[in-house]
Amino acid sequence: MPTATQSAQLAFTDDGFLSFLASRNEPTWLTEIRRDAWQHFQSLPWPNHKDEEWMRTDIRLFHLEKFTIPSTRQSVAESHPVLADKVELAGSIQTCDGVEVGGAPLDPELAARGVIFGNLAELSAEHGELVQKYLHHSVGVSLDRFAALHAATWTHGTFLYVPRNVMIEKPLHVFSTVTDGGSDFGHTLIILEEGAEATVLAETHNAEGEAGLHCGATEIFVGDRANLRYVNLQDWSQKVWHFAHQKAIVGRDANLQWTVGALGSRLAKVNQHVALRGTRAHCQV
Repeated sequence: MPTATQSAQLAFTDDGFLSFLASRNEPTWLTEIRRDAWQHFQSLPWPNHKDEEWMRTDIRLFHLEKFTIPSTRQSVAESHPVLADKVELAGSIQTCDGVEVGGAPLDPELAARGVIFGNLAELSAEHGELVQKYLHHSVGVSLDRFAALHAATWTHGTFLYVPRNVMIEKPLHVFSTVTDGGSDFGHTLIILEEGAEATVLAETHNAEGEAGLHCGATEIFVGDRANLRYVNLQDWSQKVWHFAHQKAIVGRDANLQWTVGALGSRLAKVNQHVALRGTRAHCQV
């Protein structure tokens, strides 16, 4: 696997955020989203038991200052994916602490048919108009302080775009890990146009006994008559704080099969929503 030189650890402070922005080579529109999200993060309080969706979730022992903004790494967590074992894939991505460390490129035949699959951070520049149309449109930057923090500081994400009436027969796989004390702020953006079909296998994992922070988001757009199978396996140790916002929008005569396996974590708080926007839209979670 490729590795990168370890960079300075960036704290979740104004100075750390400005240094983070300076290290990114991103389109202006994305930088502005990050700045806006950081302002929301600074102005919003942490959720507490008085908030409707948080009244049964106690985060008083969570301390953000124990973690840092994800950056390039020298070490890679030793881990083996489960969902992709003996499965023939159309493409894959592997990240560690929010940095891409491996994977397999998208099948060239699919790329020739207009399918886009890869690193969201890189594709935001290459396919800016398409990404900008959907990014943070279902999971906004001001939902709560965790959503704002994520939108401001995510480093890596997965982007899948399937054009109209294109069917992907083999699954795509995404595997994210963290090292001890590491952070993962991954963002998943999946777009299926009308009549498209795909299967995505996504899993997160870290070694037992190792601490970590996951603060992620998933946005899924299933167009009219499209069909998406999305399998998500969370397999954290008992020392990982896991926060996420996940939302899918399903169109007319479309189908979403969303399978979730949640194993481990010190505390897991996932706000998951599905909006059936079209007539005869169907979802099974």
